[in-house]
Amino acid sequence: MELKKGTKMIKILFLYIGNYFTKPIISFIVNLIYWLFHIFKLKSVLENKNNIKDTVVNITDVQNQMKKFKWTKDTLFDWSPWVLTILNNDYKDDCDGAVNLGKFLLNNIGIKSSVINLYGDGGHAVCISKDKKIMISNNEVVKLDPKNWKSDIFKSFNNKYNIIIY
Repeated sequence: MELKKGTKMIKILFLYIGNYFTKPIISFIVNLIYWLFHIFKLKSVLENKNNIKDTVVNITDVQNQMKKFKWTKDTLFDWSPWVLTILNNDYKDDCDGAVNLGKFLLNNIGIKSSVINLYGDGGHAVCISKDKKIMISNNEVVKLDPKNWKSDIFKSFNNKYNIIIY
């Protein structure tokens, strides 16, 4: 059943508010609580992060790091882990973790990126380079045509999604 235009706009507004206001606050709190219980691992995880910064120098290195990522379902509710949290969890998280790891890795090689959220039959977050040439989704690094980046993204998910919020 097709949503009416007004209903669809209200749904998009609530999704936007959740993604860009509520979720960051909840994520900050959850990450802080997580690290309260893992404080003694912080030094080694910071060393690991610095090692990654030193060794990831090109897109192939980004691809190799992302291949380590293992998708897992959020157990409680939707939140976004910090890169340190992802590393401490052996590269395991849902798409929000992949997005944060992808942004960190791309930024490390000088490529600016942002998060976009896809909706339709479910929801999904991906990392996309500012020039719209690269998308990171879970453990995959995908090349996009910057002129047709939206349709490339939809096609890469078999048109499961039809709304992009960024």
